[in-house]
Amino acid sequence: MSTHYHLVVDTSVKALSAGMHHLNWRYARYFNERYDSFGHVFAERFKTRALVDETRIYDTCTYVLLNPVKARLCQRSEEWPWSYSRYGLDVT
Repeated sequence: MSTHYHLVVDTSVKALSAGMHHLNWRYARYFNERYDSFGHVFAERFKTRALVDETRIYDTCTYVLLNPVKARLCQRSEEWPWSYSRYGLDVT
């Protein structure tokens, strides 16, 4: 994924907002220093969805793991270097 990333986290709304701000700020700082650039790296604010039941959590995790496969960046989810599935979760 060259334009976005997905995270599935269990946290409070306040902690999520502060954490995402810090993560995106740190990454933008790293990216801008490395590529001699400036400004925002991501065009939009992060989006959240409440996962209220086990089915929704499972479906969301499956979507996240298969996203690089659907984007044709790899053939299997465990081949994606930043994927949890490389630790044994098979979603294919």
